Amino acid sequence: MSDESIYEKSKQRVEFEEMMSYAAYRGAQKALSEVGLADEKATEDIRTVRSLIRSIRIAQVTFWKTVVRWVTIGVLTAVLYETASRLNILK
Repeated sequence: MSDESIYEKSKQRVEFEEMMSYAAYRGAQKALSEVGLADEKATEDIRTVRSLIRSIRIAQVTFWKTVVRWVTIGVLTAVLYETASRLNILK
């Protein structure tokens, strides 16, 4: 291979990579535009959505912790009642 052909292949590769980079950039712009995130408020919108998702996750965890607590209280109350009944503490 001559130096010229190596130079041409290298130049073609650089041009190809530039075209691919530009195509990816344009594709990303189009995708963001289609979902309504191409304006100046996009970062604020994304932060809001992330905050909502975080709040939903916290609510889910809190809900299940509350369910476990209520079931535990119910079971302990039943055990205490049964024990008191067997010991004739309840009249």
